[in-house]
Amino acid sequence: MLYWDLPDGKVVWADDVIQTLRRHCKEGVKEFRFIGFHSQGEALCMLHNHTGDDTEIWVASPDGIDAENPIDVIDKMRFVARAGSVGGYHQFTEADFISHTLADGLWQDQLVLAESLLSRHPAYPALSFIPTIDWGYAAELVGLILDPRYYVAVTDSPLNERWSKLRKFLHIGGVSLQRRLKSRVFEVVMMAWLGDYDPSADGSVAGDFLRRQYAANLDRGKDRARTIVAETFVNFVRQVWLDGLSPTHRLFYPAEFFKFDSNKGTDLAFQEHCSSISPDIGRSGS
Repeated sequence: MLYWDLPDGKVVWADDVIQTLRRHCKEGVKEFRFIGFHSQGEALCMLHNHTGDDTEIWVASPDGIDAENPIDVIDKMRFVARAGSVGGYHQFTEADFISHTLADGLWQDQLVLAESLLSRHPAYPALSFIPTIDWGYAAELVGLILDPRYYVAVTDSPLNERWSKLRKFLHIGGVSLQRRLKSRVFEVVMMAWLGDYDPSADGSVAGDFLRRQYAANLDRGKDRARTIVAETFVNFVRQVWLDGLSPTHRLFYPAEFFKFDSNKGTDLAFQEHCSSISPDIGRSGS
């Protein structure tokens, strides 16, 4: 059962989502507001594909809203007061469409399609810089996250706490080590960067910064090293993704991010990599 808000003040929920949305489109409704549950993907993608430029689709973070409780959804979806940059309503763009398509699993068994979709996504510069990237797991990871703005903690805590929600969601933090290592979500995170791992490679390629970090932390134990690298990888993808969504401000600074890396040219190599690709991504404002 899905929910959306119409500008006439009527909240709609229905099992036959697609037919109901098509009827509203025919009736001339020009604005739809959704809460960005993973289960909304089919409806959002259908609207994106079948409505004109004069129809606006808005989506907000599901954080703090119980998808199984219609009353909770109805009560809260109208009163999302946060800015779009921290999970409030933002206009649905091509980047959102790609994320929800990947979340819906429509790319399964079609890795060429997955990479093609990701090549137009804000996370693509980060993902493609890593030589060991596995595009199937990367597609699954992007589909899991949907939008990093959904996980921004609005707080005065230190910066590393501002993405604690995403760390917890992906089982990198906030769960026991035993649960983390058995988690399918954590497996997706690890296999996304490690999937095409070549043990014979020496790690000298600039994009192999995760392999170098793993090797540098092995003296702390394999499990701890995996957790450290998983956190770095997700933070890298998150920051580059947010940077790609920002219409006016730069939010990722390679020289600062790659300070930990033993290869001192990684930041320049990343900038050169980005200048060599031009993903046609959908940007959205705050």
